[in-house]
Amino acid sequence: MKAAGDASAAPDILRALEALAEPSRLRLLRLLDREEMSVGELAECTGLPQSSVSRHLAALRAAGFVEERAEGVRTLVRRASTPPVSTAALIAPVLDAVRAGDFGHDEDLSALERLRRARTADREALFDSLAGDWDALREELLGGRPGAAELGALFLPRGLRIVDAGTGTGVHLPWLAELAGPEGLVVGVERSGAMAVRARERAKGLANVEVRRGRIEDLPVDDAWADVVLLSLSLGHVDDAEVALRRCARALRPGGRLVVADVERHADAALVARLGPGFRGFDAAELLATMTRAGLEGPRRVVFAGMHSRSDEGAARVARRRNITPLTPLFCVGTAPERGGRTGDRTRRKP
Repeated sequence: MKAAGDASAAPDILRALEALAEPSRLRLLRLLDREEMSVGELAECTGLPQSSVSRHLAALRAAGFVEERAEGVRTLVRRASTPPVSTAALIAPVLDAVRAGDFGHDEDLSALERLRRARTADREALFDSLAGDWDALREELLGGRPGAAELGALFLPRGLRIVDAGTGTGVHLPWLAELAGPEGLVVGVERSGAMAVRARERAKGLANVEVRRGRIEDLPVDDAWADVVLLSLSLGHVDDAEVALRRCARALRPGGRLVVADVERHADAALVARLGPGFRGFDAAELLATMTRAGLEGPRRVVFAGMHSRSDEGAARVARRRNITPLTPLFCVGTAPERGGRTGDRTRRKP
């Protein structure tokens, strides 16, 4: 006596066997195993009338071997990603058979290759026609141009630990918070009490940001804690750059990055007299050598195009009022050596 489960499965199996018993359906299944296609394209590749293709596809669809999706006014057909459990055992050997080199009907595959080349040519022609307006079009379609911090937050690992060493008024804290993500933590370190007050004001509402008082040379974070340490216009204000860099390097986890954002050494003596010796800037080669002595591996300079363009008109007006000559930006990056320690643990933990 048959079990109830066997009885219920029998119609599915019979339907599947019937669908696979027709050679034309196997030809269609082979094409759909390689490419998602419309009824018209399948007819073009096989030479079968569209009415016959539609009838064969209906049998394959009823057996659960193909599925459809709408794309605008077109309907595309593809091999079913998950055939019915009751007939799943049948499809594997059938696919092996139609994928074999001796299946025949090589003209179907030649026609499919011509179809692919035509699709590629159509796409290239489309983008050739859009080239002149593409920049404006992509911004319109995307609703604007994402900022570097917004894009970086998508690319970088979640839960970054970042130290803004010499954070000043905390101008970098909001976008560093975006990079770190809700599972990460940003620690802004500032020696000046007045600067720290303004940084804390800027950090209000940023749940993953802390501002701490302290010197860069005595960075108030644990060793091997940070993924990134940033020194933005702050390294020139320490007593000994190598000592400060060595302390920052020690705060990095193995493989972590130290970023120095400053300006090149310049000859504007009036600016230095007005703002102090910390604004003299650095010779790039000397800074890279100092980073190496501090224990950082592979220090290198990174050049960004268009750094002199000022999108913030307020900042530009202040610079003009203070008679600050545009200087050459200097960005250098170094890596903490792999020396064991934390790897892969990105849980938010206060240093």
